[in-house]
Amino acid sequence: MWIASVLGVHGDRIALMQRCRWTRKGSPNQRTTAPSANAHQSTHLRPSRWFQHFPSIGALMANFRMACDMPHVIHVGPCDSPGGIRTVMRTLAEHPPEGWTASLLASHAPTRIGMLRAARQSTRELRTLPDDAKTLVHLHAASDWSLRRKLRLAAACKVPVVLHLHSGDTARWLRSSTKRAGRIRSAIQRHVDAVVVLDTAWKDVLEPMTGQVEVVPNPVHPMHRPADEGRQESERLLVMGRDAAVKRRDFALDVLASVRQRRPSVHLHLTGGQPLEGDGWTRHGWLSEAERLALLHNSSAVLLPSRFEGQPLAALEALACGVPVIADADLVGLPETVVRPTGATVEAWTTAVLETLSAPADTAVLSASVAQHAVERVASRWTEVYAMAFERRAA
Repeated sequence: MWIASVLGVHGDRIALMQRCRWTRKGSPNQRTTAPSANAHQSTHLRPSRWFQHFPSIGALMANFRMACDMPHVIHVGPCDSPGGIRTVMRTLAEHPPEGWTASLLASHAPTRIGMLRAARQSTRELRTLPDDAKTLVHLHAASDWSLRRKLRLAAACKVPVVLHLHSGDTARWLRSSTKRAGRIRSAIQRHVDAVVVLDTAWKDVLEPMTGQVEVVPNPVHPMHRPADEGRQESERLLVMGRDAAVKRRDFALDVLASVRQRRPSVHLHLTGGQPLEGDGWTRHGWLSEAERLALLHNSSAVLLPSRFEGQPLAALEALACGVPVIADADLVGLPETVVRPTGATVEAWTTAVLETLSAPADTAVLSASVAQHAVERVASRWTEVYAMAFERRAA
């Protein structure tokens, strides 16, 4: 009986929302949000036991919108795979633009078999979306195969598509082949209504290769703020993110060894990868959001030796918590409060770390420097981009 009620045009609005596990705040003209901490598990676009009773996700979405009469954005990408893009997707789904609803659809998985399944499932879901004026697909892509996969998904959509480029390596990847750049630009022109990057520096670089580009910075979840009891004094350094060569963790360990020659009490903590311990360092593996936040609040500085980052979320989150950040000089999209070593050598980084540890951090200044990344400001900018995508599709 409840299946007919939910799928029927005159179904009970409250029952429908309960089935989708959504939270609505106030009237239809007020903010509507996706689920909060576990959005990736509760959204109606995620496979679950109750979802499998439905013949079509398009039918469910159509009737959900008829019940609440609000536009809907579907965030498609690695929402189940550890990393910064997952965090951004979940934050955007939890804090959609005013008057919008949002959900997550996984197109990536940590295993090869899971990847194939996610790709097939996401393609099927997008093809079933109704061709109307109230649904938009927001694709989250890195570079290389991630970008190619998202453009294939864009081709399956009958609704407006926004392509959100997160990687700092996209420009290099496109420049490495003229034919590749041409194919990517052609696919974007055919299937994408708006391309978005994270900073004006990336806009200047990518626009000649992809066509018109909009800029929307990464959002920082409001849970990232200075600790209520104040930051504890410690000599802990922190490196966050996946254990990949591009993150240059070996370089961070070399810097640690140099720092410990002068300050033996300094300890380096790392997240991502498999848990492991060494001389003066601890790798914790993948942590929950609460565990990462606790680690941030108890750190003296965050190190970011990566050479390729779109707009490193780890740095923005650390600054929001009032924790100093030391980052490679080539990284863009970061505020002036970030410490930049005078060179790319271990010695230059050692000097920057020692000076940062010796100087008291101004928590308020660091936190204020990322105010533009507040979810409300970012959501307001997405309102403009989504409206632009609808206009271009209509034209």
